[in-house]
Amino acid sequence: MIDLSKNENTCNTLDIKEIINSIEFNKYSFDKNYKLLDGLANFYNLKSDNFVLGNGSSNVIYMSLLTFYKYSNSNVHLISPLPTFDLTLYYAKNIGYSIDGFYLDSEFN
Repeated sequence: MIDLSKNENTCNTLDIKEIINSIEFNKYSFDKNYKLLDGLANFYNLKSDNFVLGNGSSNVIYMSLLTFYKYSNSNVHLISPLPTFDLTLYYAKNIGYSIDGFYLDSEFN
């Protein structure tokens, strides 16, 4: 079983010490995010726009919800299992999504 509440990457290990050491983490310097994005892109052999950086998972969820809403002509319907991460529903409701929730049984079906 994977404990998703620990916010750990279970896919593989990536040694980003060199990238991290080149960034000043004691300051908000979003203008230097490209260093981390370029490092990730080079490691995975992808483009840097395949990655999103945010201030925690809540921020990335919020940006994702805004993006889907913007590019769907504001007609978005969110279907979510209950209970779920409350901020997702809070953000979706405030952005303008219509939301339907459903409960899972004891076997998560």
